[in-house]
Amino acid sequence: MSTKSHIIKMICYINDYETWDDTIHEHACKFFDDYSVHPNLMLASQYTWDGIDKFANLFNPANIKGFDADINDLERDEEMKSISEFVALDYSLEFCLDKKLRDNYFILVFDEHPTFDGEAVDDEIGEVYQRIA
Repeated sequence: MSTKSHIIKMICYINDYETWDDTIHEHACKFFDDYSVHPNLMLASQYTWDGIDKFANLFNPANIKGFDADINDLERDEEMKSISEFVALDYSLEFCLDKKLRDNYFILVFDEHPTFDGEAVDDEIGEVYQRIA
């Protein structure tokens, strides 16, 4: 029996950050159509993450939820929230920073045994949030 993880990748591009969530969802659906499994990770550059955070906070801040917080009890509603996960009805994507990726590109990944052995990016990031699709 092999202990090697089964990994599938799809390279994608964001044209318009105003519709970043639709773009990610469309690519995740295509990923499923092509490979019969949903991606569980999304890799992107800091520039791409900053664009996603900016437009998520501008256009649909009500869809940004704290992991363990009651929606009515979020104290930081006025602050810019940094998203660490994208959640749809039938899949979720954990966001991961990849400094080698070009701006506006992202990679959807299915990894049945993801290992997060990189360095911590920023200890002062504050709370992280998930975007509910």
